[in-house]
Amino acid sequence: MAITEDTLRVAAATRARLINATREQELAITRAWADAWDLISPELLASLLDLMVRYAQDGRVPRHAVAKDARLRAALAQVRATIKEVAKTTGESAAAIIPAEVSAAGPDLEASVRTQLPAGSTLPVAHPAPDALDAIVMRTQQRIHSQYRALSAESVAAMRAELVRGIAVGDNPRTVARRIMDRTEGAFNGGISRASTIARTEILDAYRAASRHASQANTEILAGRRWTAELGPRTCASCIGRHGRMYPPGTDGPWDHPNGRCCFTDVTKTWAELGLDGVDEPEPVWRDRDAWWDNLTPESQDRMIGRARAQLLHDGKVRWEDLSHFQQNVGWRDSLRLRPLHELLVDEL
Repeated sequence: MAITEDTLRVAAATRARLINATREQELAITRAWADAWDLISPELLASLLDLMVRYAQDGRVPRHAVAKDARLRAALAQVRATIKEVAKTTGESAAAIIPAEVSAAGPDLEASVRTQLPAGSTLPVAHPAPDALDAIVMRTQQRIHSQYRALSAESVAAMRAELVRGIAVGDNPRTVARRIMDRTEGAFNGGISRASTIARTEILDAYRAASRHASQANTEILAGRRWTAELGPRTCASCIGRHGRMYPPGTDGPWDHPNGRCCFTDVTKTWAELGLDGVDEPEPVWRDRDAWWDNLTPESQDRMIGRARAQLLHDGKVRWEDLSHFQQNVGWRDSLRLRPLHELLVDEL
């Protein structure tokens, strides 16, 4: 179980590569959706102003008039077609990088294992079966395409809800139209966040699935999988609480929250258990969660997880493992999330 500094460096490099891949997708998604808004917004604004001019004397555009206006309906049809195309394109972009990341799981595990063995060890490290990896790629790509199709419909519905409602014309139709457009753009931008979450989570989950197969292929040399969180100010209390926990080889996950950055570090058996006699095994290196936490100032602890949770931990009224719980998500995978504070307070009473 000789986790070394090199093991931690391999894990950090793997995490950085995955995060960079997802960030590139997020940037591409943001650019694509921003370009789409620039394309569709002028006609939407012109349609709203046209309606307001025609109903200026009445002081209000009736809801039915908004819904039936031919120019606005045509503008919304353009919105629907544009968002559908953007969702299709960005979905394809996210799906395209899945094969490379899935294929990297086996070599990543071998690189990690080699850092835990004596120099020059020829102990064989198995890679997952190609058929299993192909199935992961196909399943993930299908799921991405399905979710992006649903996303385009959700985005159009949210925008339509902001547009197709009764409008009070007011003294300055352009000001009113701009206010409506701001709300509509907010609904449109919600699609960017959702699209980024889909891409990031599906890419990471595909890699995790492949990593599980790599771990399963090496149960004879592995002692288990250690949950590894990036201990820092942006890490949630649920993930901090799981850091360091050992799971059996081949365990699926880690199922942290969507957009999570946690990973498993596969840990080898002791050298003696592997039959590597006659060599002294070094003490394992690991970033201990409790030592890291205790070294933070109380103010830093409060900022990270909230004053109430930090106080409950300090007083010994809750444990780290109490801070997370499984949450079911309809239409998405279940995940470990931060447990609501009110539940912790109820348990504490």
